[in-house]
Amino acid sequence: MRAEFRDFRNRFAAGMHQKQWIKPANMFWNQKEESTMLPLGGEDGFARMGEQEVAVLFKHSPTCMISMMANTQVEKFQRAHPEVPVYLISVKKERPMSNFIAEATGIEHASPQIIVFRKRSPAAVAT
Repeated sequence: MRAEFRDFRNRFAAGMHQKQWIKPANMFWNQKEESTMLPLGGEDGFARMGEQEVAVLFKHSPTCMISMMANTQVEKFQRAHPEVPVYLISVKKERPMSNFIAEATGIEHASPQIIVFRKRSPAAVAT
């Protein structure tokens, strides 16, 4: 039994050293790929987003596994509905903006969170 454990430990350690153990979604800080979601761009970007007929805002935490899973679902939505712009905000990097959105919409902050806007007004929220 000890030899089996030692073998597992060595393989696990080798995988950790080679970083083969995790492949994060593209929204995470250590990923080199760029997200296909649009950056919000501060309060001005939030105002421009409101000018669109329909827009989706995805708030996430780049260190959260639940956000990673939610990101996968948002990307699937994006591929199925390329005509709908999807904006991205990292609550870790842009906490003041996340708070501004909560105040402006009256929707309590959460992460991950999807807010669907129709003609400047929140039409749906999922947390």
